[in-house]
Amino acid sequence: MTEEDRIEATDIKKERNEQRILSFLGLATKAQKTVSGTDAVLETILRERACLVLVAGDSSEGTAEKIGYYAGQAGVPYCRFSTREMLGKFMGKTDRAVACVTDEGFAGRLIQMLKDGYEVTNA
Repeated sequence: MTEEDRIEATDIKKERNEQRILSFLGLATKAQKTVSGTDAVLETILRERACLVLVAGDSSEGTAEKIGYYAGQAGVPYCRFSTREMLGKFMGKTDRAVACVTDEGFAGRLIQMLKDGYEVTNA
């Protein structure tokens, strides 16, 4: 197996994992266990109901730093993941820069899935 084949295989694995995570996030959304949007997520973090915070990889640095700071202060696991378009699509909404999961069971499973290819802080 050449180096190029290994890189391609890694990319395919990461893409499949991203799709699995997004599908599971969609399931959590259908179960009404997610909140999305910067202000709503901040409020959820401050009320200590957030179990996992996701920030789109293409969101602004200001948004990522702000959400990351509050998640860190509250001890909530935090991850830069996917894109605004994909987060919104799998949550049945328009583009979303920030989302959080409010159920420990869904959050725990998502954290396990995220750790296979993404950096999760406070986990």
